[in-house]
Amino acid sequence: RRETNSMDPKKLFPEDYRSPQLKKRSKVMALDAAIQKFVKPGMTLHIATIHYRPNAAVHQLARQFWGRNPGFTIISVGMTMSNFVLVYGGLAKKVISTFCGDSYPAALPSPVYQEAHRKGTCEFETWSILALPLRLRAGAMGMEWMPCRSVFGSSMEEENKRDLRRVKVPGGEEIGMVRALRPDISFVHAQAADPLGNTLLTPPYGEGIYGSLASKNGIIVTAEKIVPPEFMKDHSNLVRIPGHVVRAVCPVELGAHPAGLSNQGIPELEAYADDYDFLFEIRRVYKDPKDLRDWVHYWVLDVKDQQDYLSRLGRERVLYLKGKADPDSWVSDFRALGAGEKPNAPPNRLEIMAALAGRAIEERVRKNKYDTILAGIGTSNLGAWLAAQSLQKGGYPIELMAEIGFYGYSPRPSDPFIFNFRNMPTCRMLSYIDEIMGLFMGGSSGNCIGSLGAGQVDRFGNINSTKIPERKLFLTGPGGGNDVASNAREVVVSAPLGKNRYVPDVGYITSPGLRVTTVVCDKGIFRKDLGKKELVLTEYVEWPKGLKKEQAVREIREKSGMKVKASPNLKKVAAPTKKDIWLLRTFDPLRQFIG
Repeated sequence: RRETNSMDPKKLFPEDYRSPQLKKRSKVMALDAAIQKFVKPGMTLHIATIHYRPNAAVHQLARQFWGRNPGFTIISVGMTMSNFVLVYGGLAKKVISTFCGDSYPAALPSPVYQEAHRKGTCEFETWSILALPLRLRAGAMGMEWMPCRSVFGSSMEEENKRDLRRVKVPGGEEIGMVRALRPDISFVHAQAADPLGNTLLTPPYGEGIYGSLASKNGIIVTAEKIVPPEFMKDHSNLVRIPGHVVRAVCPVELGAHPAGLSNQGIPELEAYADDYDFLFEIRRVYKDPKDLRDWVHYWVLDVKDQQDYLSRLGRERVLYLKGKADPDSWVSDFRALGAGEKPNAPPNRLEIMAALAGRAIEERVRKNKYDTILAGIGTSNLGAWLAAQSLQKGGYPIELMAEIGFYGYSPRPSDPFIFNFRNMPTCRMLSYIDEIMGLFMGGSSGNCIGSLGAGQVDRFGNINSTKIPERKLFLTGPGGGNDVASNAREVVVSAPLGKNRYVPDVGYITSPGLRVTTVVCDKGIFRKDLGKKELVLTEYVEWPKGLKKEQAVREIREKSGMKVKASPNLKKVAAPTKKDIWLLRTFDPLRQFIG
């Protein structure tokens, strides 16, 4: 007993018995070797969407399987940024996603996906941004079904009926269920991982880790930095993936580019912002088949490795992106872009629409005492920002949310992109998609108004952002729009007037219009009560000044593709104020949304 007590207890019981075996158990390997070892043709591959994405892994997949017709099924919450090369190169026979298109600065269709849909070379299966992570969560938990209130009542219910059920539970209530989804292997990019595969992820967490944990054959992690196990212990609150499910850890610097990566205040780790110029370049080359082919060769197929990729980007560009990730970098942009200058030019139609939407949202918030606003991408989020500014300055405690995991954020001027990096440090909470959409927006305590855009809207308030079947035209997909329309207390829609946009009946219902109470265009406002069927024109905007009621109604009817019913109590609303226009142009000085 005396001999035992004289020994050092820490030697008797070391903190980690595994440390001496670390080198033998290391999973660190080159990315190309990991893909060669673990990825086989015909697999279902999950491309994880945190607030950053494994874009270097996508490029490497394309390089190694180009021209081999591997017949992959790709699962991704958002088929944006570099993911298009998997469809362009014929690697994907099927895509399961919520959004297939370009998300910056506004949601726009991708010609690559449109052509694949038109020719039938790739099948596109669409889900909402809440339903798809719930399917992956069921897979991760070893359950066959998961409750879900989204998707039902839309055209997705019929298209995906094999993986959906309406079931009665004890008590007679009918609930919706979605079937589990289990990929073969998952790709995740991370700030840091240790050699054993324990992986640190910085918030917001987007879809979370469910897709990764649902994968039958584990995870390939690309990481900015390989760190010792002691580092992970010091930051264990941010470690989200346990090492035992990881097959390979691949060091890849700037592995999320052209997406950005946040370090959330961990000084040992570097952050970098989204490369907007790179994303605009992708949009430019879409317009010419030769330019697109040359771009894919230069940035993907002819690249030797990640160091070659970084050399093509150039040191100055990399340093610029790292500097732009600073929380206060918006201040210099604000000054450089002249975002605070007073407006001189009169408002255009999109500015009028965004300002009217802001007023409508504020009015509904005050009337129904909502706690939160959740907005989509585009002018719908600018309208929400205007409403939030006015409400907060007036002392109303409203909080803004964004689907990727933002809660209680304050939009920074000079960048209208809803997920921009300068908004992250302003959040009261950084969370997950299923918490924002399933709890704070649609849960039992949710008291949220939604603000959405629309590719098409019909007389019932139904929204189409997925496809126009009669023209075999693919748009983008539901994203979070279906979840908002299905679960928010009510919804305000913003859509500029046009014959192809305002239609009698949408050919595809992405988001049912049951909770849509207000539709704002650049000429006026349509309304209907909750539960009512058809929209009625209740207000017209007096622009230009002096516009008469009869003339306004005539113009709206001429420019709308649906039959416009005008209220007998049609009201005149004033054009946007100079303050409204100043705010819009301050948020969007490059006029990416407001034209």
